[in-house]
Amino acid sequence: GSLADERLAQAGQLQLTWWRFKRHKLAVVSLFIVILFYAVAIFADFLAISDPHATDARRSYIPPQGIVLFDNGSFSPHVSGLKGVRDMKTFKLVYTPDPARKLPVEFFARGYQYNLFGLIPTDRHLLGISGGTPVDGIFLLGTDQLGRDLYSRLVVATRISLVIGLVSVGLSLVLGVLLGGVSGLY
Repeated sequence: GSLADERLAQAGQLQLTWWRFKRHKLAVVSLFIVILFYAVAIFADFLAISDPHATDARRSYIPPQGIVLFDNGSFSPHVSGLKGVRDMKTFKLVYTPDPARKLPVEFFARGYQYNLFGLIPTDRHLLGISGGTPVDGIFLLGTDQLGRDLYSRLVVATRISLVIGLVSVGLSLVLGVLLGGVSGLY
């Protein structure tokens, strides 16, 4: 109809681009995924379970540990405590889950200190455990040789990866406009 034609004729370039973008479902899904990645980067310290830089040799090479959501038919999120057993061939301490020790998982738990948005000092994290020994924790992806939580390190590292991508795109845009303008002038 004429109403749609009139609306199309009055739309600006940005509006036309947005309408065309919305028609591609994969592009819209991809946009939300990129927004999710940047949200993780912004709230990385809040999402990190333990200090990504804290080392503890007692926790080296702990295997990935899952969160159990239900216990005896009721919603009771917990992780199993860890039990250290000495491997008699290598004499290394190997940690295995101890199902007898159930450590409750808390939402908005206290943890290591950080500055939210680089300004607000806080120690609240999305997940944490209450109680347990210094070796215990939530290790969704396990730990490395130095006993650092791999999940927390991965979440905090998203900042660096996404900032590098953003800076490189911004730099190429500025240089492209500058060099294009100079070449168009001459």
